[in-house]
Amino acid sequence: MAKVVEKVVMPLEVEVSIKDNDAFIKLQSLAKELSEAADIVLTEDQLNMVEVDWNEKVSEEGKINIDGSDYITLAELRRLARLRGYISSKPRVIQVPEYENHRQTTVEWEIIWRDGTIDGAAADASWRTCNPGFRNFTVAIASNRAEARAIRAALGIETCSLEEVGPDDEDLSGPASDQQKGAIPMLVNRYKFTSEQMCDLFGDELATKVIDGDGLNLNGLTHTEAAKMLAAINKYKPAKKKKEK
Repeated sequence: MAKVVEKVVMPLEVEVSIKDNDAFIKLQSLAKELSEAADIVLTEDQLNMVEVDWNEKVSEEGKINIDGSDYITLAELRRLARLRGYISSKPRVIQVPEYENHRQTTVEWEIIWRDGTIDGAAADASWRTCNPGFRNFTVAIASNRAEARAIRAALGIETCSLEEVGPDDEDLSGPASDQQKGAIPMLVNRYKFTSEQMCDLFGDELATKVIDGDGLNLNGLTHTEAAKMLAAINKYKPAKKKKEK
């Protein structure tokens, strides 16, 4: 007959300090296996009794200095995440890029670690916050930013990742972008705005500037004015049609 052993909670009697992270992971794994084999319940504090300063684990190859500021690469963050050990690390797209939302993408990243804890973070990307060569790939950029942010938050990495940094601020007093010039006419046609409605939405001065007969002339439009028009259109709510009895 098998001997019945009652489950007990072992008191934490010894403080352990291990600088080598690989040894910490092996110790943590061994502690879990031991608890299962001996039918002993270890507290969460006991399984996580070794604190690791992950900032000290960042390699020199994983750092980049740009104009005097240090950044950490996503590849380095992934290396650190693998060292800690995770079961799952995946994104979830919250918002897809469309003309109506200025092509903004929102992605949430979730990490399930080997010890059962879950961490996550969200990040945005739009054509304005991406470097010119990547503006057609906002989902990928948002995913990278969310992943980097989730890992940094979980491991307590203080250095900002390179992926989270957008381009330098653009001159908003300059001309409207091609994306803005493409979105405005499309939305105006979709909602079939009349000249009177556009005056109400954009204000008389701005509406008069862009209305050209039966169409629109956006050649003299500034970036700020175009952004104002798009924001007004986004707030517009068409009146619901009454159902005929």
